[in-house]
Amino acid sequence: MRAKLLALLALIVIVVGVGVSRWTVSRQRDIVLAQSSQTGPWIPLVAKRTARVYQDSANGMILTSESTGNYFRDRAGSVYQRDLSVLGARPDSIAHFEDLQEGKVYEINYPSKTATVIGELGMMRPRQPLTADEFRQQFASAQWIGKKVISGVECEGYRILPGAGGSTQGEMWVAPSLNFLPVQHKIIDREHHAEIVLVLDEIHAGVDPDPGFLKVPEGFAVGERISTPSGK
Repeated sequence: MRAKLLALLALIVIVVGVGVSRWTVSRQRDIVLAQSSQTGPWIPLVAKRTARVYQDSANGMILTSESTGNYFRDRAGSVYQRDLSVLGARPDSIAHFEDLQEGKVYEINYPSKTATVIGELGMMRPRQPLTADEFRQQFASAQWIGKKVISGVECEGYRILPGAGGSTQGEMWVAPSLNFLPVQHKIIDREHHAEIVLVLDEIHAGVDPDPGFLKVPEGFAVGERISTPSGK
């Protein structure tokens, strides 16, 4: 069960970084991003991100895993994130880099000096920031729950209900002033009796991160993860 939770957290870490809830990705296929409705360039920023996993027990929800680290976004919309383990076993030597222009997600392994393509961004991220209307169209089926200030930024919240037969639901607070960046994200996994909370704080908007983080490091071997067919 713990392995499944960590796998789920790894998936959410990538998806949250792209600024779209994993429950609404399929809705983007029905949205045409008109060039005339762009809101402008991506707002660069540097921030700290914390991820916590809570497990239900006889004594209530207990913190079983925690990590914190850097979250960077440049003016091209690419994202770098690296988490350092505070509680529980997680590989501190691994970072993720989302190259928006190439449409690829890289796993950066510093000890082995390798950069592995682990996914394609595809429809998960628009190449240009969404307008308010486009963003809210994506969340038309979600419940709007109001506004509040989180980490010094005004956010608006959405409650995401599970789909048919699903056991996962959540709550996302996004910052319209930061290209609808998810500042706080809570996922409730009823199947595994767990909760996952991701929060951005120490947000410095308009600050350009070190460009060295927003590219595959020089000298790193680039490859692609090979999927093993099921049953073999």
